Amino acid sequence: MKLSRILAISLLMSLIFLQPPYAHADLKDILKSIGETLRGGELSESKVIQGLMEALQIGTGNAVLNVSQVDGYYKNPQIRIPLPENVQKVEKILRAVGYSPRLMPSR
Repeated sequence: MKLSRILAISLLMSLIFLQPPYAHADLKDILKSIGETLRGGELSESKVIQGLMEALQIGTGNAVLNVSQVDGYYKNPQIRIPLPENVQKVEKILRAVGYSPRLMPSR
């Protein structure tokens, strides 16, 4: 049981700290609830599942808010997948000859 408790806490903490900095606003509340749960006795499987689901919901919600902003995907090198080099060459040529409005937004 201790191993599952440590694993659950580790997973929750990694999900929390892998979020963008603005997502840490609720970190104090999350850590407080984790501390209260730990002081309250044994961590049940249902509480672990509930905590993981809540962490995933918060993390995905924050990620969607971040990416859905204007240029949230195109201007973020941490998540944007660039075009392969050979396609980038073709893209530059097409933009140069006037196909820019028909291509994806410029970066």
